[in-house]
Amino acid sequence: MLILRRKSFKIILVKRILLLPLACLSLMASAQKKVDKKAAASLQAHISYLASDKLEGRRTGTPGEKMAAEYISTQMKQAGIGPGEGGNYLQEFTIREGKTAGEGTKLVINQKALSSKQFVPLPFSANKSTSGEVLPNVNEPDNIWILDVKELEETDNPHTNPADVYLAAAKEAEKNKAKGVIFFNGKESYASVERWLNEAAKPISIPVVWADASASKILADDKATGFDIELGVNLQQTKRTGTNVIGYIDNNAPTTIIIGAHYDHLGYGEDENSLASGEKAIHNGADDNASGTAALIEIGRMLKSSKNKKVITC
Repeated sequence: MLILRRKSFKIILVKRILLLPLACLSLMASAQKKVDKKAAASLQAHISYLASDKLEGRRTGTPGEKMAAEYISTQMKQAGIGPGEGGNYLQEFTIREGKTAGEGTKLVINQKALSSKQFVPLPFSANKSTSGEVLPNVNEPDNIWILDVKELEETDNPHTNPADVYLAAAKEAEKNKAKGVIFFNGKESYASVERWLNEAAKPISIPVVWADASASKILADDKATGFDIELGVNLQQTKRTGTNVIGYIDNNAPTTIIIGAHYDHLGYGEDENSLASGEKAIHNGADDNASGTAALIEIGRMLKSSKNKKVITC
């Protein structure tokens, strides 16, 4: 939560939508009334649009989220609700996402390129490319090291970050003049290792990747006599921009009351935060939180049209 206060204009910015009315008495009174047919129809219309497939789940930073923001700000404007500080309903903010594998990231074993879903560059990897002919179980200077995670020194401490174990092994390989490192037979999932890229990490001097179960099967093959490997890492910083929507009802009163709701949702579940893990489908988010956003719009409309401008302390 970001809080901004100005002598001439008091406003609190919450991550998603803020409506800033000054009429608490009107809000309490309207809460006791039955919602009439017009209000019910408006609520249904808001939810139907915000939760439609057209908005593709309203994931933060996507076109669907921006369409939702435009819709909400338009509804505020139509209701006569003023914009936030600076005369704007929309306030953009940047979300730091960490790193992602860019062009040139590759793992080729015996002239066969692995897909991007079979390996993950580790967050402390250098952005470099290297190659070599590697013998199984032989880690020598000036060559790529293939490290079996099952043989790494482990700890029984449940608070140990697995990424730290990989980092320590990679630094040891770097110290012994390895040109790159490939970790295989790790027990982590692809998704969990990919999330490590969201953490800040100081890069070492050599490229380092984690191989999934399918790639590990190749590297662990007892019949293999050697591997011709091409390894490349190009990690890029990634950011995405989200949008707050801010409305303001100025009753020239000393007290500011904030009503808020978040309007974003899970998109297609790309962030691995869906209950339907692994399923790529639009998460419409009617209950979470198109319904709350719809209520917020209508509360704002009622407060703006109310004739009671008195303020009480709540």
